Amino acid sequence: MTIRALLLDGDGVCQHAPFGWTAGVLRRTGARDWAEIATIEGPLMVGGDVASRYETGFPNRTVEVSEILDYWNLTVVDAAALELIDRVRERGVSVHLASNQQPVRAAAMRDLPYRAHLDGFFFSCDLGLAKPDPEFFRTIVARLGCAPAETLFVDDIAANVEGARAAGLVAEQLQQDHAAPGLAKILRTHGLIA
Repeated sequence: MTIRALLLDGDGVCQHAPFGWTAGVLRRTGARDWAEIATIEGPLMVGGDVASRYETGFPNRTVEVSEILDYWNLTVVDAAALELIDRVRERGVSVHLASNQQPVRAAAMRDLPYRAHLDGFFFSCDLGLAKPDPEFFRTIVARLGCAPAETLFVDDIAANVEGARAAGLVAEQLQQDHAAPGLAKILRTHGLIA
């Protein structure tokens, strides 16, 4: 079957954090480790009041919640990935971000230089569903109006890839250190770029 839609994860596929970002988050939130952050951040992936959750969830923070949110939104979009996206779209394939994000970061990501390169965004906080739940993918495919087998999903997390496959999508895992060259290889394999 021909691929009609391409879904791409954000972090680890099309974008990454600036150097030192993780240490900066830990320092600002006062969290001991990333597991503590995930306890606060995880439930927000399907929506909620981020500022309130940070206010109560990070009692040892070293800065105001607004500064944590500003820092959290620092993101570097991969220009090489954008060029690949443009090449895929030139072939008539729609391309969308399909990303687990809390509401504040989802809003910030909409303002990144994606609009000219993507056909749309599917954020978990808007859907009320998060990867790897297969229903996340079924909901997206239904909104796109194409068959799961006509949809390619690329993510750097194996569980998310498995969730997409469970929903009937074609799905590939991008190794975290492969970035745009790895994405190009996947797209070539599926005939989406030359």
